[in-house]
Amino acid sequence: MTDDPWDAWTAYLVPVLSALRDRESVLVAAPSSAARPHRRRKARLGGFLPARHEPVAPWVRLVRDEDHLRGWCVGPESTGGSLPMGPGEQEALLDLGWRRPGPADGEDLVRWWPDDVALAPYLPRADADAAAGTTAGTFRDVFGVSDPADLLVVEPGDPP
Repeated sequence: MTDDPWDAWTAYLVPVLSALRDRESVLVAAPSSAARPHRRRKARLGGFLPARHEPVAPWVRLVRDEDHLRGWCVGPESTGGSLPMGPGEQEALLDLGWRRPGPADGEDLVRWWPDDVALAPYLPRADADAAAGTTAGTFRDVFGVSDPADLLVVEPGDPP
């Protein structure tokens, strides 16, 4: 047994991901204390109103898509996403395996488990472990969440 709360949190997430039915999802969000101001501009009468800031906290959404698990991670504001982040944070996310979105992916970073053709029914244990580890690393190593108990986790069936 380990005393590392991140190991325990990752171990909690693995069976949650493994039990997802097709199109079900899990949302993990950083606490509001980790939110950053995101600039929103609204078009009005041919011009723009002054920038309005709204807080955005880092998040990861994991969705079962047939025999795959697809992940989205909040994208950087500099490439159209909603979270201001520095180049070091963007590179750290890419190092964790997140990928810049393609033309049909929207503005957020993306990831698939398995990363290729599924060779087994939905989400073998190694892929569930990898997805949970990537999610934990995203919040712990990139966004600086020190305690996983601070994360908001919305599982299928949880009230909105």
